[in-house]
Amino acid sequence: MLKIRSFLSELKAIIIEIIFPVKCLNCGKEGQFLCEDCFSIIQIIDQKYCHICKKRKPANVFQCEECRRKTSLDHVFFATTYQESQEDVLNRKLILCFKYKALIRGLSLIFSKLIIAHFRAIDLINENNDFFENFVIIPIPLHNKRKKWRGFNQAEEIAKCLSLELKIPMLKKSLRRVKNTKSQTETENHQERKDNVEGAFECFDDKPIKERNVLLIDDIYTSGATIEEAAKTLKKKGVKRVWGCVVAMGS
Repeated sequence: MLKIRSFLSELKAIIIEIIFPVKCLNCGKEGQFLCEDCFSIIQIIDQKYCHICKKRKPANVFQCEECRRKTSLDHVFFATTYQESQEDVLNRKLILCFKYKALIRGLSLIFSKLIIAHFRAIDLINENNDFFENFVIIPIPLHNKRKKWRGFNQAEEIAKCLSLELKIPMLKKSLRRVKNTKSQTETENHQERKDNVEGAFECFDDKPIKERNVLLIDDIYTSGATIEEAAKTLKKKGVKRVWGCVVAMGS
């Protein structure tokens, strides 16, 4: 029954795309959800920053020595920012649109391209670079009830696109969300967000991830509590390194 429902949902999305021409969400130009001109407006982060203290890091350095003890994440890559500023108006618009199922395919591809652009800007992707060897991609999972209600998982959709672009396998079943926590937007401070997701994840199949590097995908990084808890869970199961990877860094 779930497979039939999923197929019908996919079919509905395809029909909508056929009947209603795809237009740029920023300027209205037909052809794609974000035209090349508007894509170029987005400011791609071209440096590495420690996700704990936000200090800029030099080449081949991903984390401050003093911050290393405070996190299970080896680094967090973020393609752009999500702030209350004039420069981020388009970023906020795209991310807010990401909750609509009819737009999920097109926006997932756009967001994966933003991440790839960031990787190129910090020289992770070039002809002689083998940085992503021994990597697997894992999206931050939703609880089954939340995913059924929403109909999709944003992080998973971005991860699918990145898996194809980077030619890295994506694992959906190794990490699961076992606690149906309330939304982090309903919490009031960092400690409450940490408490909300504590014990929220479990690894059910650790063989494919032991001694591997994980690229852990989510859409936005704000407090970092969710992705941090997921990274901690993965490392307890023998993952070598966990690199967070998000579309945008929020305030």
